Amino acid sequence: MTRIGATLLVLFAPVCGWAADAAGSLQSAIEAYEAAMETVSRSERLELFARSEQLFRQVVEGDDTHPPRRNAALYVNLGNAALQAERIGPAIAAYRRALLLDPQHAQARQNLAYARSLVPDWIRYDQPDRLIDSLFFWRAMAPRGTLTLLSACCLLAAALLWGAGLVRRQPLLRNFSAVPLLLWCVLEISLLLSPDNGSQPNAVVRVETTVYTADSENAAPRLSRPLPNGAEVVLLIERDQWSEIRLPDGRTGWVFASALEPLTH
Repeated sequence: MTRIGATLLVLFAPVCGWAADAAGSLQSAIEAYEAAMETVSRSERLELFARSEQLFRQVVEGDDTHPPRRNAALYVNLGNAALQAERIGPAIAAYRRALLLDPQHAQARQNLAYARSLVPDWIRYDQPDRLIDSLFFWRAMAPRGTLTLLSACCLLAAALLWGAGLVRRQPLLRNFSAVPLLLWCVLEISLLLSPDNGSQPNAVVRVETTVYTADSENAAPRLSRPLPNGAEVVLLIERDQWSEIRLPDGRTGWVFASALEPLTH
């Protein structure tokens, strides 16, 4: 596997108990990553990268005594370590979480595209057009419902300004109505070109798993082959130890919840 360099963080933590511990875990994660990059033995290298991933995850997720420390760069580091440990699913999940925090993070985008290229073609979702995604970058910063509400507010503001200009016979107010009207047009176009959030993958397969026709190990398999590590799916229902998912071809099925990493929480 091609090696991808980590974005090594420089953490300036205040001198206090939990922060010092977090800084120590981060430094240990970086050291494990650097040691893996210098290791010739494949088995030892994978072990060190897995160790680095575990340490980065400890910093990101926190524990009973240390709060989470989540930012895009940390998630990129976590994804890099997972990818080098040949754990494609956790890597894709980490890069996607980085982009949720910073939609314009260049390395997260680049490494996510590479990680996705390692997933079999038959299980990939079509990705949105990069140019459209860049032009309407705000789509990733707010839920679709929020953008729809903002669009409606812009249209209302344009109507109010136009009406006020007519009533008061002030052309300047009517001219100002063009500003919210233009914003409304841009928002509506971006919403038209934006796929429905409900149809987009919101969970990643962390380990190869069987897809069943029902939430039971005795149910028939939905697919003739296991769902590979790194596949992105739509999470429909979470029930005890089972999750119902939708695949890129529209078929639905059930998998063990432990096989998925949801991106919805």
